[in-house]
Amino acid sequence: MILDLIKKNVSEYLEKHELSLKIVDAIVGYFYTIVVTEDENGEKYIGLNVTPSFEISEIVERRNRPKFYPSIQEEIELLTSDSWIERSLALATVNSLSQKLLRIQQVNNTNEWIIRKLYEARSSKVAIIGNMPPVVKELKKYFVVYTFDKKPCGEVMSEPLEKRILPQVDAVIMSGAVIINESIDEILEYARNSRLNVIIGPSAQVHPMFIKGVKIHYLGSTAITNNKGEAVQLLKLGYTRGVFYDPKYSVQYFVSNEYSFMTITEQ
Repeated sequence: MILDLIKKNVSEYLEKHELSLKIVDAIVGYFYTIVVTEDENGEKYIGLNVTPSFEISEIVERRNRPKFYPSIQEEIELLTSDSWIERSLALATVNSLSQKLLRIQQVNNTNEWIIRKLYEARSSKVAIIGNMPPVVKELKKYFVVYTFDKKPCGEVMSEPLEKRILPQVDAVIMSGAVIINESIDEILEYARNSRLNVIIGPSAQVHPMFIKGVKIHYLGSTAITNNKGEAVQLLKLGYTRGVFYDPKYSVQYFVSNEYSFMTITEQ
């Protein structure tokens, strides 16, 4: 499963590379889990992950004190924990590490970038996993769009219909939540005819080398690059969109993953 793969790849990377990176702050907010790491030069890296509030059992999580380790190597082991809080903190830690290692391609308009890639892939039917209204609204102008979410409403369909419809689409745009809830494995199996698979959103900060072998062509996310201390304080207060989409704090970017899963013949 995806989290097992990420844990394996991150652990192997840390064994081969000596990094002076330490965890200096962490918070589990209602909307997002945040982990901040710092390198030997005092540079901070902010890792984000959507807090899986829908999945968290209030009774279980309150009865059991979540584990959290100051060591990145130890914290990564919690990626496959049965505790949603523990795995959210671990994934935010991976994303913080990824922010240090990534070389990003900044984009000015995420929707325009996605539309261009869909045209390049000659897509006509697009599935969107996780209701993202701004993306859905824009893509509907040009493509047949099927939207799936845990909470269906209006034209948003329930997740059980994915197995019926995903084999018909030629592109899939997924929210970063598919990583922590590990639904990505099943989604890609159903969407076996898709020519373009993209994960987007603040939770999609993972470095492509940590998901090597997974049929994802691009990852698009947010990098908090400016006024980081102020940005973290605002995120702790729940002011998420104001940080994610304000150039005072962040940039939007995409990174390619398409060569990590191609066969020799395809290359």
